[in-house]
Amino acid sequence: MLYPLHSSSLRFAIEEQYPPGVDWSDDDRVPVSWTWASEARLPQPDGSEPWVTLSKGQVASADYETLLQITGGWADALGELIAREEALTADPITDEGVRSSGPGRTFLA
Repeated sequence: MLYPLHSSSLRFAIEEQYPPGVDWSDDDRVPVSWTWASEARLPQPDGSEPWVTLSKGQVASADYETLLQITGGWADALGELIAREEALTADPITDEGVRSSGPGRTFLA
């Protein structure tokens, strides 16, 4: 399970898949594939935040480079998202060219 450093609302899950009949107690087990899922918490009106799958897939064990590329793509996209969020400002608009016209409406002069 991969999480961003300062957030717990996104994650990337990878799970090994084994042939039927092979369990965790078998020291010689070898995965036949990996499943992966990109997930995010989705706030609900009742206050709960269940995990929702955004994308998912399965990769054969011999194709581990594809799994690494998918995981790297998720990390890169997450890094870009974090950079965009950090670039946002919460400063109020103080331009004198802004005026209000009508109830609750704002127009630029």
